[in-house]
Amino acid sequence: MLKTKRIISILLTFALLITFTACRPKDESAFTFGDMSAEKNDVKNGRVDIRAALYIIFMANAQSEFGREFDKQEEAAKPTEAPTEAPTLAVGQLPKTPDEPVETPTEAIDYKTKTLDGKTYSDWVHDKAEELAVKYAQAEIDFEKKDLSFTEEESGGINNAVSEMWKGNQENGTQPFSVFAELNGIKIETLHMYIANQKKQMKLFEHYYMPGGEKGVPQEELDKKFTDNYALASIIHVSLKQEDEEGTELPISSSKKAAFKEGLDKTVEKLKKGMDFVVAEEEFNWGKKKIEDGETEKIWEFTEKDHEDCDHGNEDDDLKEGEIPPLKKGEYLFGSEETEADSKYYERINVLKTGDIEILEFENDCFMLVIKKDILKSPYSVDRYTPYVLRMLKGDAWEKDLLDAGSKITKYRNDACIKAYRQEEIIYTAKP
Repeated sequence: MLKTKRIISILLTFALLITFTACRPKDESAFTFGDMSAEKNDVKNGRVDIRAALYIIFMANAQSEFGREFDKQEEAAKPTEAPTEAPTLAVGQLPKTPDEPVETPTEAIDYKTKTLDGKTYSDWVHDKAEELAVKYAQAEIDFEKKDLSFTEEESGGINNAVSEMWKGNQENGTQPFSVFAELNGIKIETLHMYIANQKKQMKLFEHYYMPGGEKGVPQEELDKKFTDNYALASIIHVSLKQEDEEGTELPISSSKKAAFKEGLDKTVEKLKKGMDFVVAEEEFNWGKKKIEDGETEKIWEFTEKDHEDCDHGNEDDDLKEGEIPPLKKGEYLFGSEETEADSKYYERINVLKTGDIEILEFENDCFMLVIKKDILKSPYSVDRYTPYVLRMLKGDAWEKDLLDAGSKITKYRNDACIKAYRQEEIIYTAKP
């Protein structure tokens, strides 16, 4: 099952370390929800405690969200510039080379001085952190009431997510959460509680809104949203660019472009006659290599012997019982701009009908031979992306439901604890 974007946005993208100067015990409860007579964090008897350490994570999330929402509103408020008409040129006259743009440094925004939704930064962040606490508590209680649980695979996924976030990832520049945690007195167990709760929220969401659920989306509506926003295709991608000795990107020669197009046309003919896609792709790649090596004879001629070592990949025989097969070799998934998938080529691919075989040219970029597939018949695509499609349909409704239900739970706010974490008490850079 997928990790949601919301988890990643909170813990993998924070750019500033937050040090809380107030020296308070991190096991102190900032909020208590439910039956106050029950033992601390006795969810089975309806009590959830939000410890200070967990509240700090909610605060970090709220701070990050303030920045994103403020930037989004600022961008939307910018006036749209009217397009300027190109000047009329005399015969033989060349257009002027535009001056090099002057790069102006972007000043860091001091969000603490800004307002959002009519609230100061401090009030907005604390209100958002409290909302997150309410949702957390409601998910814990409802998960228990619905008698839901994690599979062994899901539990393993949570443990792996916690471990990866705690350690960070040097390859993609993700800072270890352990650094943030050490500055703020947060233990790895608290991070685990947070990630597990996010997974509970996801499972509850699917419990309610998947087709057949208590508020289930009709299968037809889900399928339409899926096909309106995702496309699956087998593709052969041919770049129309090359680099010179200095690394400058240039268009390929017209003769090479024509040769590649000839090869793609021949490949389409083979596919329409029933040739296996992997074999056809391999033949094209061999011919492409001949062209790049400067050969000019028998570029697109091959024998059966050439295919003896053809690797078809992803054979279903290698799958374990119950395991969902991955995408087939050469298959790629594309998505609209609403999705997290590659949207660069989506629009032109999605208008094709299932089974269509087309050569698309993206000017100054690439040729793409495309075989449009039925994405709803791809077990991998359906399993992996249905949660995203469902959230596109019902994500806002779910967040409202969760907050509304959680707001009805009896709540005790530890004002002394919360006051200690007002924005005036926060330092935004780690001390050297």
